[in-house]
Amino acid sequence: DIIVVDPTTDPILNPTPDHTYSLRFNINFATVTTIIMTIGFKDATINGQYVRNAMPVPPTIINGSSMVPFRFLGESLGAKISWDPNAYKVTYELEGNKIEMWIGQTVAKVNGQSVKINPKPQIISGSTVVPVRFIIENLGAEVEWYGATKTILVRYPKS
Repeated sequence: DIIVVDPTTDPILNPTPDHTYSLRFNINFATVTTIIMTIGFKDATINGQYVRNAMPVPPTIINGSSMVPFRFLGESLGAKISWDPNAYKVTYELEGNKIEMWIGQTVAKVNGQSVKINPKPQIISGSTVVPVRFIIENLGAEVEWYGATKTILVRYPKS
């Protein structure tokens, strides 16, 4: 915030008789969410907090892409998530962005626009998994892949 000071009441130019000052600061902190996941492990670190068995199924690699549990990713980001069992459709909504995906389909909708998605969302051991890079980038976040440790780092919002 920018504060315009009236010079007649400016404490620096016109100090109080006892030479004390009263200053006001408005500080706005942006919230950044970080999620760290490792292929093959159900544990995760969310905002620096290690969570054992955070996911119902571990992240996995399918067709060269990292797939992560739909609900875990959405809830960790603070997104509104929904599941339509009749249409086999999962939806993320976050900060004005909306992603709709159908299980087994290679076409998704991002903010109402049809886009190709590969690999397609699928169900593994009763849990829906989705391609993390597709989701993260379309929600305005960033994802980093560390191949040596098979670790995925998600940061929201994008820095």
